[in-house]
Amino acid sequence: PETEVLARKLGARTVHTCWDATLAPSQVPPDRPSKGTGPLKLIWVATLRPAKGLNFALEVLAKLPAQMQWSMDILGDGPVASKIPGWLDRYGLQGRVNHLGAVPFSEIISHYQEAHLLLFSSFRDNGGNQLMEAMAHGCVPMALAQGGSPLLIKHGETGVIIPIESPDKMIESWADWIVRLDQDRELLD
Repeated sequence: PETEVLARKLGARTVHTCWDATLAPSQVPPDRPSKGTGPLKLIWVATLRPAKGLNFALEVLAKLPAQMQWSMDILGDGPVASKIPGWLDRYGLQGRVNHLGAVPFSEIISHYQEAHLLLFSSFRDNGGNQLMEAMAHGCVPMALAQGGSPLLIKHGETGVIIPIESPDKMIESWADWIVRLDQDRELLD
């Protein structure tokens, strides 16, 4: 909708938008890899911009029970990368969260295959190819109920959609879902 509004403001009479986010057959593994029963592995993949909500995702992780075993890799670079060390300090996440920086797509695939969950915390995104990439590689996506995420994820079947509520309620809901998925790994299949 935003693209159409902008195009009309610029004088376009007819606007057709299309979303093309297909995966090549070579990008889809023939079998879904088994993730095992070890510590829960999460990933966050995006350009590091304020609207991508990495700080929000880190605040969610800070609410997880202290005894829960998990780790998260941040894949991406951008304008807010320099803030990551301060956020990790603020939320007490050192040693659990690793910023890997810009990673070639060929390597991102292996991260999807190894991870249990993708945290897609973008506050403003038309879709997010990461959601489909994650699903194609057996990684369950978790996203806010905005933009294209609810079109790509069927809540409870292909991933988890977090309703848009107050920030505190969204953080609590997201953390509760992570704990639930960690405790019942069959939900990740």
